[in-house]
Amino acid sequence: MNRKTFQINGRSAVFFVSAAGVAAVILLACIAPWITPCDPLATDYANTLCPPMPGHWFGCDVMGRDLLSRIIVGARISVLMGLAAVALPAIVGIGIGFIAAYIGGWVDTLLMRVADLFQSFPEFILGVAIVGVLGPSMLNAFIAIIAVTWIRYARQTRSLVIGIVHAPFIETARLNGCNAWQIAVRHILPAMLPQTIAMAVLDIGPVMLLLAAFSFLGLGVQPPTPEWGALLNDGRFYFSSAPYLMLFPGVAIFVTVLVFNILGTSFSRIINNKENRL
Repeated sequence: MNRKTFQINGRSAVFFVSAAGVAAVILLACIAPWITPCDPLATDYANTLCPPMPGHWFGCDVMGRDLLSRIIVGARISVLMGLAAVALPAIVGIGIGFIAAYIGGWVDTLLMRVADLFQSFPEFILGVAIVGVLGPSMLNAFIAIIAVTWIRYARQTRSLVIGIVHAPFIETARLNGCNAWQIAVRHILPAMLPQTIAMAVLDIGPVMLLLAAFSFLGLGVQPPTPEWGALLNDGRFYFSSAPYLMLFPGVAIFVTVLVFNILGTSFSRIINNKENRL
C-alpha cells in the first residue's frame, strides 16, 4: 500500500468513524425520552446539589433534578434543533442564491445588497438583537439563527451557479432542447449540491454553539426545559461548590460539536478530492 492510498483510506476511516459518532448522537436525541433514568423535570429537594453517585451518576441540580436525565433529554433539543437550524437557512439561502445567479440583472443586485446588509453586522450581535426585539424563546432564537446564517449559503450558491451555468455540459443540454427549469433541476442543482452539503455539515457545530450561547444568556430555551446551554446557565451560580453542573453539559456540547466538525471536514476533503480528480 503506497502513501497516497494510505492517506485516502485514512480520510475515509475518519469520515466513517465521525459519521458513526454523529449517528449515535442523533439516535440518542431521537430516543432520549425513553432512556432517561429519571424524570428530567421531577424535583427532589432531599438531593439538592448532590454530587455524582450511584443512582445519580452526574449528580443533581439545585432543585434535586437528575443531571444525567436532563442532559440526555437536552440532546433532543440541542441536537435536533441545531440540525433544523442549519437545514432551513440552507434551503432559504440556496433558493435566494440560485435565483440571483440564474436570473441575474437587477434581481441579482437587489438580493446581494440585502445579503450585504445582513452581513454588515457580526452574526452573534445581530442574532442577540433580533431575539432582544422578538423576546426570549426557543422559536425566536431559531428565527434569529435563520436570519443570520442564510447569507453564506446564498453567496456560495450564487458563486457555484455562476461557475456552472456557462459550463460546456450546460450548453450541450440547451442544444439538446432542455428548457431553463430542466437545466436547473437536472444539471445545475446536482452539480452544486455536494459542496453545499459539505458546507451545511460544517455549519452544524457553530450553529449548535450559537444556540447554546443564546440559551446560556437566557435568550433561547427557557427554564425548566432542559437544554445544554440553559444547563450551563443554571450551573454557573454554583460552580465553586458544584462544578459538575457545568462540567457535564460542557463536555456534551464539546463532544457533539467536535464529531460534527470532524465529519464536516472529512466530508469536504472527500468532495474536494473527487473534484480534483475530475
